[in-house]
Amino acid sequence: NGRKDIEVYFVNTEKLDKGGMPAEAQAVLSDGVQTYLRHRGYDDVTELYVDSESYQEDLEKISFNCFMDGYEEVLTIEYLFAEQTLTYSIMYMDEKGGL
Repeated sequence: NGRKDIEVYFVNTEKLDKGGMPAEAQAVLSDGVQTYLRHRGYDDVTELYVDSESYQEDLEKISFNCFMDGYEEVLTIEYLFAEQTLTYSIMYMDEKGGL
């Protein structure tokens, strides 16, 4: 019936919930993230912990990082208001814990 099982979920979403991301973008966020992660070889990731300290919002975009259960890499998510698009990228931690 075209329905897709979403296995990825977010925790620590207080800032995201209070932010300005449109409902339409939030509605497709988990599905988009799951598709991206599977294409990048992170098939087993189910929990994404929103790093509230990384959350940034201005007139152009919203961006935040998510820690992925079982991985040192971090998922970065951006929502661009003008384009009404979500983008995803994998960031790697350096020896000092920075991206």
